Amino acid sequence: MPLPESTAVAAEPRTAMGKLTRRVKLEDQMPLGQVAVLGALDRSGAMTTSELAADQRVRPQSMARAIEAELTGEERELLARGIGLVERLAAHQVPPAERTDAPSAGTAGR
Repeated sequence: MPLPESTAVAAEPRTAMGKLTRRVKLEDQMPLGQVAVLGALDRSGAMTTSELAADQRVRPQSMARAIEAELTGEERELLARGIGLVERLAAHQVPPAERTDAPSAGTAGR
């Protein structure tokens, strides 16, 4: 049986969290769909747009439009530059077995 003082100590954070949760719910203007997506990202880590769409049971095109609508102009510019960089790197990527700078099995560790 818990001691009365430990029960009181445990109740304090629970009460504070309850008050905080109620206050956030009153002041929060974030749509529930966005909350659900953020929750999925928090639980699962990084996800592609297609993975998010499957998780939320929507079409990938709808998820892509929703995500793009939330980006600022600066974020769109950064994303476009990042996509361009990834595409350039992918176009110039050479498989490890074909690289001339990669050590061969006989020379590794020398």
